[in-house]
Amino acid sequence: MGKAYTEKEREKIHTQLLEAGLELFHEGVRKISIRELAKRAGIAQGGFYTFFSDKDDFVMELICYRNKQKMKLIEKQFDLSLENPVFFVSEAIFRTSWDLKQKAEKSQMYADIFRFCIDKELPEREKLYAQVNTVLQHLSDYWEKHDLPITLDIKGIINVIKGTLILYSNLDLIDEQYAQVLLKTFISENCKRYIRKIDEVR
Repeated sequence: MGKAYTEKEREKIHTQLLEAGLELFHEGVRKISIRELAKRAGIAQGGFYTFFSDKDDFVMELICYRNKQKMKLIEKQFDLSLENPVFFVSEAIFRTSWDLKQKAEKSQMYADIFRFCIDKELPEREKLYAQVNTVLQHLSDYWEKHDLPITLDIKGIINVIKGTLILYSNLDLIDEQYAQVLLKTFISENCKRYIRKIDEVR
């Protein structure tokens, strides 16, 4: 029988496992060892299965954990969106996705995350987009709180993000000197479709 943990202990160990996972993840998914994770979290190897069903379950949650950290950083910058909402959202999408693509070329960790985001055979990836949905809803609420007359089509923006990642996966087909401009144009023009002044929607 596995050790019974208090709720506080479970939360602490769960976080320790994820933080240890991020350290190991820099070398890619294949480098993640359940034995090493358990060792770094200070639990027996069998104790790992108290928190996750298997390695794939852990990796999925690890990617969502990292994505959540990124989303929190964006939320801290909401005040910058008040002057130009479309620019704020389009730049956030471009910077985040461009950074992911650049890092994916040098780091196995980010290559695995990028693959996870665009693999339609992984239904779990919708958990990532659910996190994005939450942040966009918070942004919409923030605008409403500050009396900004803007309507935000959350589903539309999420599909802009998906479309952006699809473009990134085929970026080698585009001449390098044109890539950034084309990507920025795709993102900004589509953001204009889904972030509009309320009087324009009526």
